[in-house]
Amino acid sequence: MAEKQPQTVRRWQAWSMGAVLCAIVLHVSIGLGARLWHRMASPLPSAATLAQGQGEEDLTRFLSFVAEYVPKGETALYVTPGTGTQEMWTFYRLSYELYPSAVWWVAPAPREPVTWWITAPLDGPALANLAREKGARYVIVDGVPALEALAGRSVQDRPGRMVLMLDEGQQE
Repeated sequence: MAEKQPQTVRRWQAWSMGAVLCAIVLHVSIGLGARLWHRMASPLPSAATLAQGQGEEDLTRFLSFVAEYVPKGETALYVTPGTGTQEMWTFYRLSYELYPSAVWWVAPAPREPVTWWITAPLDGPALANLAREKGARYVIVDGVPALEALAGRSVQDRPGRMVLMLDEGQQE
């Protein structure tokens, strides 16, 4: 026959099970709240952004422009001056549209532990070295003034947005 446990042991077990259950519920609630907050705070462009022509229509036009000049399967660098939400979604869409191409995001700000994000100065020699290192033949520039010392053919979508096809010498 099983020996009866004292009343205090049973109360302590019930209390500890309740505490564990509360901790789990609290953990899940905080996680879901953080995800909801992040979703509400980021992906949609603001009215000011839409007024500046940075909305979905402009992004779709830019992606079509890039897809026209960057063949699928070619490695490309996506160069931006910032690391905001708009740049992040553009990077994701570029990666999707250009698949199976490898697209590397280059910006001056560090971001860890993301492997496809590269921190580099936004000047010609640094980008040429990085393109050579990654085997990139194309540089997709978004919001960066004209880059000097990047020899190659460039096609401009609008000021600050262009696709550069690097010369063979800069790749090797």
